[in-house]
Amino acid sequence: MLVKIFKNVGKGSSRGPISYLLGKDKDGKPREPAPVELNQLLTSEGSKDAVAFLIDSNHRANKYTSGVIAFRDNEKLRPKQIQEVIQDFRKTFLPGLDENNVPVLWVMHRNEGNIELHFLVPKQEATTGKAFNIAPPGKQSQQIFEDFQKLQNDKMGFKQVVPSLLKAQFDTFEKGTRKEKISSYLVEKVKANEIHNRADLLRHLQHNLKWKVSRIGEDFISVIPTGKIKPIRLKGPAFTAKADYRDMLKQSSNQPTKLNPDELLRIDKSLQNGIKARASYNLKNYINPPSYKNRGLNFKGKTPAIKQNIVPKVPMAQHKAPIGEQVSDPKPSKMSSDGFSSSTLGNPSTKQEKTNLGRSGGSPSGSGGGSSSGGTSSIDSQIASVKAQMNSEKNPAKRAQLHTQLLGLQVKKEQMLLQQHNDRLKQLKKIKP
Repeated sequence: MLVKIFKNVGKGSSRGPISYLLGKDKDGKPREPAPVELNQLLTSEGSKDAVAFLIDSNHRANKYTSGVIAFRDNEKLRPKQIQEVIQDFRKTFLPGLDENNVPVLWVMHRNEGNIELHFLVPKQEATTGKAFNIAPPGKQSQQIFEDFQKLQNDKMGFKQVVPSLLKAQFDTFEKGTRKEKISSYLVEKVKANEIHNRADLLRHLQHNLKWKVSRIGEDFISVIPTGKIKPIRLKGPAFTAKADYRDMLKQSSNQPTKLNPDELLRIDKSLQNGIKARASYNLKNYINPPSYKNRGLNFKGKTPAIKQNIVPKVPMAQHKAPIGEQVSDPKPSKMSSDGFSSSTLGNPSTKQEKTNLGRSGGSPSGSGGGSSSGGTSSIDSQIASVKAQMNSEKNPAKRAQLHTQLLGLQVKKEQMLLQQHNDRLKQLKKIKP
């Protein structure tokens, strides 16, 4: 079993990756057997619609992460094992976050003869709208993936993925890179008994392939392939000055299945430390984000700067309502969808709301306090109505529409509250000390 994160993807809309996962292969041919959307079989994941919404509503350049858990042809899994792998994946890489925070689309491919569990993760957390990255750059993140991979292989009795000592060190998650091809070529030549050490390799590259060797270090060489300009650095055990290729080939062929007790303890400890660090980060940034209280006037009589880019909350996963949002309203009020167009989100939609916003320096209660019972009471009742409909709606498509309506109302309320706040500050500036 191998875990890969696909690079150079994630900048487009959700249509591209979802069409690839659930549609035809890269050559435009139907997959046989057909892809299986696993979310419908899982109780701990969101829906395809929730994933698509978070990707498409993300204003950032990088919108999603995609990857795969790939198994060898002889590595067979029962349905229960597939479910356990996915559950372990969420516990490891999304600790403290459920499907209402970050839904994940899971799709199984079997058209290549092996089992591949593809995952698509939005780069946006649902309840705060903040950026989220399941695979951030850095050694700590890569270590978690490697530890997870090793423990899962040990748990299921599969052979460990041991990179060949003859291969160049390159990003574990890169696919089809030139470094990978060069390393595979080296393995072939060593097996054919044509190359025995680094000196043989250098002569072969220069005289047989006509490549230029631009730099030579103690543990690396830099080469420029024919017709290329930019050098490639090959680093690793195979490119050290004293490398013995035949011995390395023999070591690489021994792939253990089970980890020894010391390795198991060390890797498990490393993984738990990584999970704790992620859980702490998620708790701080998404579950209990810092709140900034309004300090009003300072001692110099100046008002604090008001941050204008209010981040709206985005819809939750669509197959069930989030905890704490069950609204017991037996008769939800009727609501027209015409009130949720983007052109109306920034302004009060009725004369009554405009009047409420203008009372007593923006305070709906008329006392200049922080109560929102006047100006926002109408929109609060609409939010409650939409939530009640979401709780009872079984159709995923209709739930998605209700989520969109809820988002519009929440943005509208945030902007109304911001307007009230600005009005109160204007009143305070008129008060002479």
